[in-house]
Amino acid sequence: MVAKDETHIMAKITTLGKGITLIGELHSENSVRIEGHFEGNGLIKGALYIIPGAFWEGSLIADLVIVQGVLEGDVSAQRVMMLSGSIVTGTVFAPLVKIQSGAIFNGLLRMRAERKALFNDPASPAALPGNLRQIA
Repeated sequence: MVAKDETHIMAKITTLGKGITLIGELHSENSVRIEGHFEGNGLIKGALYIIPGAFWEGSLIADLVIVQGVLEGDVSAQRVMMLSGSIVTGTVFAPLVKIQSGAIFNGLLRMRAERKALFNDPASPAALPGNLRQIA
């Protein structure tokens, strides 16, 4: 369900497989597909795709976030897509947000009027943990 203009973001994908639980920090120069359970903070210079049945808990900075599973935490991205069946809880900072019918969103949505660089931006959302703001 990724548009043609987003395929370049998904070119290289690292997968956290089904049945795997990872606790810690995730830093990736490529896109990441979550099929299992992740607890921690993430900095992804690409897309994060959370499939149905998968779970992400923690703060996140990414270019694109596509959720079909569960995401609990604060998110800063250029584009966020909450697809049918997804459950998102937290604060979302993004200029472009799509919430499909059947998606559940509990939280705060803060949309910027213009796209800013998420990485190397001193104005990264204050809600994100200091360690992510420092490395972003």
